[in-house]
Formats: sequence, structure tokens, C-alpha cells
Amino acid sequence: MFKDLKKFQAELDREYYYADHMNAILGVYTTLDEFIDLQCDYVDQVVKCERLEKELSKSKTMSKCFEAFQKHAINLELALQQCKE
Repeated sequence: MFKDLKKFQAELDREYYYADHMNAILGVYTTLDEFIDLQCDYVDQVVKCERLEKELSKSKTMSKCFEAFQKHAINLELALQQCKE
């Protein structure tokens, strides 16, 4: 009976050992999946930032063009007023 109990204990030890290793492996894969998800999120955010940066650059360019147009319009108004005098 002692032999059977020892055998049973050895078998349980092997199963627990195997289960611990499997949990460790699955934990690594879970961590790896989370890391990959974070990388994908990071890439998505970088792409969004680049798109927003381009839009902002266009907006600044348009703003500068509008300012130049306003100045030109003001100069034309002044020239028109001078012609009327």
C-alpha cells in the first residue's frame, strides 16, 4: 500500500509539474498577445497623429494664404479709397 501511495504521489507531482509549465507557457502567450495588442494600438495612434499633423499643416497653409489674401484685399481697398480722393 505504501508503494501505491508513493506511486500515486509521484504521478500527482508530475501532473502538477506539467500543469505549472503549461500555465507558465500560457502566461507567456497571454503576455505576448497583450504586448502585440499594445504595439498595434501604438501603430494606430502613430498613424492618427501623422494624419492629424498633415491636416494641421494644411490648415496652417490655408490660414497663411487667407492672411495674404486679406492683406491684399485691404491694400486694394486702400488703393480704391486713394483713387476716390
